[in-house]
Parts: sequence; structure tokens; C-alpha cells
Amino acid sequence: MKTIAKPIFLIAVLFICGSCSKIVQESPETITVSGHITDEDGQPVENVGLALMCITRMNLLGFYYGTGIHTKTEENGYYSIQFDNNDDYSYRLDIEKAGYDYVRGYHVERWIASQEHDVVMRKKEEYIDLGLPSRTMWANCNVGTNKPERLGESFAWGEVAPKSTYSWENYRHCNGAGDQLTKYCNNPAYGYNHFTDTLTILDRPDDAGWCNFDSNQGPQIPSKKQWQELYQNTTHTWTTLNGVEGVLFEASNGNSIFLPAGNYWLNSFDTDDPTSAWNFSIGSDLDSSIINSPRYTGLLVRPVHPYGWPFCK
Repeated sequence: MKTIAKPIFLIAVLFICGSCSKIVQESPETITVSGHITDEDGQPVENVGLALMCITRMNLLGFYYGTGIHTKTEENGYYSIQFDNNDDYSYRLDIEKAGYDYVRGYHVERWIASQEHDVVMRKKEEYIDLGLPSRTMWANCNVGTNKPERLGESFAWGEVAPKSTYSWENYRHCNGAGDQLTKYCNNPAYGYNHFTDTLTILDRPDDAGWCNFDSNQGPQIPSKKQWQELYQNTTHTWTTLNGVEGVLFEASNGNSIFLPAGNYWLNSFDTDDPTSAWNFSIGSDLDSSIINSPRYTGLLVRPVHPYGWPFCK
């Protein structure tokens, strides 16, 4: 028994000491963090504010103690921060610029002397005041793009992520067929095991306008009423923007939005046919633009901001 115990003991000691080598590893005296910051089109973003947060500890309320080193990106979107390393600190890099979505801070490794972090920043969605009676604001771009003339991404009605194919077989709110609905169904003949509910408009977790933005309230797929309000309170002209055909909606206050040609979801389904949902068609003739389409179809989304956030005082 003794002859067996000795090598096991030595192996345990070697294992423990081997793990200790990482703990006593010396960190570099100085650290350099650098990289490039671009937008979604790959263009450099200048004057982006960067803050290297040197955090010592966190108090009981969750607030960090520490200091910060601040800099900005250059014209080519490049930044570089060099600082003296301190074993008592942990480091986090925060990135922010007005007009762009906030980039969540990320951890800077204390054991690596030179680190590169390239960041892609997404422009915040702009909402346009068209002077509508309800004070509803319409987004300047479709979901999935920051250019007014681009189509952006397509979504099935009640889904929040784009797909490569759209069919009843992969539709989220049914069991493989249009007469097997599992949500948003007012007729048992179309429900899975005769399922029905009282929902007629999209819940927020199923709203591609709400779920694709970093906001807890506000953006949503427009309603029939909001689309009709836009149509009735603006002039609309069939035109082109950067070579893309669509309709320009111009308000009496001088503001306008451009919607490229296509079909856009509204937030309610057809209660006479729960397998279909309402959408509006942007084309050269808007007189009969509200139609219904199968809910699994991939259509565009142009979100709106109802009055109350963040525009009212």
C-alpha cells in the first residue's frame, strides 16, 4: 500500500503546482489596446468616444469603483490606448457615439500586452415627425438596414428573425400547416387540436419592429389605423431614391419618408381568415394598398414609434 500511495501523492503535488504556475504568472507592465471602428457599410467612424474603465471593486449596490482613460477614434476609425497595468484592477472598454447604438463594454485581458479589438457600430434608427394627428413617428428605414432605399430583412408575420425559406412547415405559430395554428387564432377550425385565443394583434415578443431594437418600449409594426393615418395625411409620389423605386410620403411640416416598393406587415391578422395577416403594398397605385397574405410569407417591416416615448415631455 505504501509503494502505491507515494507516486499518487507526487502526481497530486505536481498537478497542484502545475496549476499554481498560472496563478503566479506575471502580467505585462504596460498594455496596448487598439483597433478600428467601422459602420455596417465598412466605413470608418471617427470621433467615437472610448473609455477604458479601470475597476477596483464593486460595492453592495452594484456600482464600480475605479478610474477611466478616455480617447477618440481618428479619421480612419483607428484608436489606440496604452496604459500601465495594475494587478489590483480589472479592465473594461466602453464605446459610445451619438447617433449609434451603444456598444456594451467588453473585458480587456490583463495577461496580454498587445490586444486588437475591431468594432462594427450600428446607426440608431431615426424616427421622423410627419405632423400626424396621433403624433406617431415613422422610422426612416426598414428593419435590417440603415439606408431608406434598401429593403432590409424579411419576416414571417409574428416572427422576429429572418429565414432563408418561408413556409407553413417552418412557421413559428403553427404545427406544420395553416389549419394547425398555435397562436393568434379565433376559429377552432384553424387551430391545432381546435385551439383558439383572443389575440388579434401581435404581442411584443412576436413583433419584429420591437424585438430588433435596443429599446424596451416604442418601436413596433404599424397598425391598420396608423398606416391609414399616414396615407391620409401626406402626399405620396412614385419616385426613385438612389436608383430604387418606391413612394415618397411628404408631410405638410416639410418632413418626409421614402418606402421602397414591396409589401409591409401590419400588426393584425384577418379575423375572417386567421391563416392570413394584413399588410400594405408599396407600388405605383396606393388606392387599394391594404391586402392580406399568408402569415408564413416573408415580408418587410417599417416600424413606428407611438406618441409617448421618447418624444413627449
